[in-house]
Amino acid sequence: MKRYLLWTMFALAAVALALSPSMAAAAKDAPFTAKYVLTIDAVYGNHIVASGPGSGTVVGKSSLVAHVQRKGKEFVGSGTITASNGDLIYTASTQTEEPGKPGVGPYTIVGGTGRFANASGTGTTVATDNPDGTVTATYDGTISF
Repeated sequence: MKRYLLWTMFALAAVALALSPSMAAAAKDAPFTAKYVLTIDAVYGNHIVASGPGSGTVVGKSSLVAHVQRKGKEFVGSGTITASNGDLIYTASTQTEEPGKPGVGPYTIVGGTGRFANASGTGTTVATDNPDGTVTATYDGTISF
């Protein structure tokens, strides 16, 4: 009986040790700011696809691919940020545009891959048209991953 109890305690300790790294990997909150210069790749009616390089906190040198649907004065979109190590962050946003002003609105981080697999967060995104035809997209908020 003592041997069985000792063996059970040993097995439980081994399981606890095996699980401890995953328990230690609890989500951490961090500021999230990023800036990208996007080139419009394609326009399909009211659907715009744009992509370009940039950088940001937690992602380093990175890139953004954005899919945006124009709905009146609103632009509803999704974005995929590819971090310097290849991990992805997925975003969803809605921006309102007034003539001659940047598009401004909220964004939500809705997951990703790698270290961002369970990422979440919110903030404000701004899209500014540049004279050369590119668009500067910025994110300012928080991320939890």
